[in-house]
Amino acid sequence: MIDPRFTKAVNNSIVVQAEENTLKAIFDSDVTYTLCDRSSVTDKKGHYFVSFNLPSTQSDLNTGSTLSLIYPELQQLNVDQIIICPIPSSKYSEMIDGRSITWKVPQLGGSSQTTMSSITLYSSTYSSNKPLKGESNPLLGDNIVFLFSDSINKPYSGYTTDEMGIRTNHQSNTTWEPDSTNFLRRPSAVSYKEVEGNDYRYGISNQLTTASYNTDQRTNAKYAVSVPSNYPNNRAGYNYDIPVGFVVLDKGFMVITHSAITQNFPWTSGFTYGSNTALTGSPALSAKTNIYFTGTSSGNKSSYVSYYDINTSFKSTAVCLALPREFYISNNSTWNREKALTDLNSQTGVVSLDPVYVTEVGLFNALGELVAIGKLSEPVEKNYINVLTFNIDIEM
Repeated sequence: MIDPRFTKAVNNSIVVQAEENTLKAIFDSDVTYTLCDRSSVTDKKGHYFVSFNLPSTQSDLNTGSTLSLIYPELQQLNVDQIIICPIPSSKYSEMIDGRSITWKVPQLGGSSQTTMSSITLYSSTYSSNKPLKGESNPLLGDNIVFLFSDSINKPYSGYTTDEMGIRTNHQSNTTWEPDSTNFLRRPSAVSYKEVEGNDYRYGISNQLTTASYNTDQRTNAKYAVSVPSNYPNNRAGYNYDIPVGFVVLDKGFMVITHSAITQNFPWTSGFTYGSNTALTGSPALSAKTNIYFTGTSSGNKSSYVSYYDINTSFKSTAVCLALPREFYISNNSTWNREKALTDLNSQTGVVSLDPVYVTEVGLFNALGELVAIGKLSEPVEKNYINVLTFNIDIEM
């Protein structure tokens, strides 16, 4: 039972103490690939589509839906096959920095498309003029970044128009990785909404006054999903950045969606995780599970992922105040309790109690259970009239 004479209610708050970023790289058997097909009636891995909030059938996100017309770039995720790659939980702490992901993915190469080559994917977001650590997406949910590749589609190079009618030229964005030593220089992805814009200088209803449509300089778009030439909204289609996949940052799942990659994957050059058995021939869909690659291309690993791991430290802070006429008595046998009682009962109005010396501070929960003790490096004097303040930080 807590003695109310020696305790006092305090408030505590949880704050971020520090954020540590650590560069990590994984390869070989730490990078495994699994093919999932939503159209297969025998392969249960199609359930992953629902797990990632992807459409389980094509009609779940048709081109005429409101979500697809506002975010037509999401229509490019409406594919039958995806390849998922989990980052081992031991290889990241709380979250992956979505700005920093570089993923080299094995592909079939050579003139006959039989040798193993690779392409590189980079992470970015649609929600800022600079890539964020992660964004919330209306289809996929929270803590998402998207993947892009120069080998599939280079960055949007036309104009965008913001809600204030200000146009921005993206002509200088010629690659998803302009500086291999600084991932913060990666361009953000351009969504259809940014190209569509509204020019408020001429009234909110006067859309497209600044004509950002069809200012893109790229050619030969590689779509994962075929769309009408006038999609969306009777406008030419190649007016936004097309993702090749996405990453769930707090769950450690990377997903490839673009058919140009999934249909060009060198499964027979891989090894089955655990058995280290090489795949040969044309393995069935059910066999394309947890496959890893150990080969190299031009002296570099054909399959690896690098990223910054974010480890955020939290602390619970409690401020403990001992005010005048509080905590001035002690249960310690060395403290003169008889003299204290005499002083308190005197009629002179003068209190000259012997001080107590604080050597530790305890924190209790609402159930009266001791949850933390703070030991002081040396005793601190507390008398009848002075004030003591203790700031207690608990690492969480």
